[in-house]
Amino acid sequence: MKPYEITKKAYRCLRCAHEWIPTKGKYKTVDEKPKRCPNCKSEYWDREKIRKAYMKEVVKK
Repeated sequence: MKPYEITKKAYRCLRCAHEWIPTKGKYKTVDEKPKRCPNCKSEYWDREKIRKAYMKEVVKK
């Protein structure tokens, strides 16, 4: 039997860098994003965290 490749959709948390594959049946549709990261429990897992040093530069401008 010839080996073949399987492709699955995976997600990466931009806050804690955790990567995961959602479990089957947990989300209503295939394209629906998870609500939070299973590792750090952040609801903003798909947004980068704004650092304080960056915020100081933005305020000065």
